Amino acid sequence: MNPLSHRGQAKAAEAADWLAAAVFASLPWSTSATGILIFCWIVAVLPTLSRSLLLEHLRRPAVFLPLALWALLCLGMLWSDKSWSESLDGLKHFHKLLVLPLLIIHFSRSERGLRAFGVFVVSSIVLLLYSWASWWWPSLVYGNRAPGVPVKDYIFQGTNFVLSACVLCHVALVYLRDGKHLYAGLCAALVALFAANVVFVSISRTALISFLVLLLVVGYQHFGKKGALALTAIFIIVCAVGWTTSSDFRTRVMEVSQAFVEEAEAPTSTGQRLMFWRKSLEVIQHRPLFGYGTGALTDLFVPDKPGEKLDPFVGPNNPHNQTFAVGIQVGLVGVALLYLMWAAHLVLFVGQSWPARFGLLIVLQNIVNSLFNSHLSDFTAGWLYVFGVGALAGALHAAREASPLRAGSPAAAEPEDQRLVSGAVR
Repeated sequence: MNPLSHRGQAKAAEAADWLAAAVFASLPWSTSATGILIFCWIVAVLPTLSRSLLLEHLRRPAVFLPLALWALLCLGMLWSDKSWSESLDGLKHFHKLLVLPLLIIHFSRSERGLRAFGVFVVSSIVLLLYSWASWWWPSLVYGNRAPGVPVKDYIFQGTNFVLSACVLCHVALVYLRDGKHLYAGLCAALVALFAANVVFVSISRTALISFLVLLLVVGYQHFGKKGALALTAIFIIVCAVGWTTSSDFRTRVMEVSQAFVEEAEAPTSTGQRLMFWRKSLEVIQHRPLFGYGTGALTDLFVPDKPGEKLDPFVGPNNPHNQTFAVGIQVGLVGVALLYLMWAAHLVLFVGQSWPARFGLLIVLQNIVNSLFNSHLSDFTAGWLYVFGVGALAGALHAAREASPLRAGSPAAAEPEDQRLVSGAVR
C-alpha cells in the first residue's frame, strides 16, 4: 500500500478507525495492549494528514489549548532544578495531549467516532460481568488481585463503570421516552449492575462523587430539575443500602472522617492526600507564577512521620490533584491553560446529540476526578479522556458538517435522539 496515494490514504484512515475502536476495547483491560494499539493508531493516521487540514483545525481552542499546555511543560524543563532525565520523566505524562488534536482531526472526517466509543461501553460491560463473577468465585481472579477487581485497580474500574453507567442511563431514558420498554429495561438493569458494583465491589469514593455529579447532569438534560432530583434520590437510596449492608463501604466512607483525627492509629489514603495537598499549597506559594519546572514532583512528597509508609495507591511523585500536579511544575500559568482546555471541551459538548452528551460526561468526570487524583496525568484515565474527547469531538464536528446535506432527507425529519439510537443499534 502506497500511503501517499488516494487509495492508500483511504485504507490508512479505515485502519485508524478500527485501531481506535481496539484502543477503546483495551482500555478497561490492559495497559500494554493500549500502549501498543495507540502507537499503531498514530502510525496509521499520520499519512492521512495534510498541512492545510492541520492549520484549519489548529484555529479551534479545543485543539490548540492541549498543545499549548504541552508546550509550556516543555519550556518548564528549562527552569527546572531536576536533571534532564527527571524532567523528561515528568513531561512523558503529558505526551498524550499531542494525540488529542490528531483524534479530533481524524474523526471529523470519519463516521465511526461514536461507534468507536460505543466499543468502550461494550468492553466495560464484559468487564462488569467478569468482575461480578470473580467476586462470587474468587478462583477466577488471576494472580494476587482482589476478588471483584480482576484487572488494573479499583480506582479506574470505578471510573470506568461510572462513565459506562451514565452513558447507558442516557440511552435508557431515550428508549423509555420512545416507548421501547424492553430496551430501556435492559439498559436500566446494566446501570443497576454498574452502580451496585461501585457500591459493593470496587468501592471508590472518587467514583461515588463523580457518579452523583454525572447523574445530576443526565437527569437535568432529560427532565430538568425534577429529573436531577429523581436520579439523585435513587443514588442516595443505593448508597444507603450499601451503608447498611456492606462493612467495606462503611469503612471506606468513615476513612474520610478519620483523616481529620490526629489520633488515628494508622494513616489512611485520605489523610495522606490531605498531607500532600497541604504541602502542595506551601510549595506553590514560593513560586506561584511559573512553578519549579517540569519534573519537580520527583521525591517532593514524603511521609510526615519517620517510618510511616505510604498507601500503595499514593505515590511519592503524585499530589493526587491535577491542579497541583500542573501548578507545582509550571505555576498558575499552567493551571490557567489546564482550566481553559477543560472549559473549551465543556463548551464544545454543549448540545443534545449523542456525541455531545457522552463527551460532556467524559470531561465532567475528568474534572471531578482530578480533584482527588491526577487523572489527566495517569495513564489509563488520561488516555480515556484523550480518546473519548477526541473521538466524540470529531464525531460532533462530522455530524455538524454533514447535517446541511441531509436536510432534505427523510431521516432528517426524525427526532435526533431516535435517529442516533437507530443508527447505533444498526
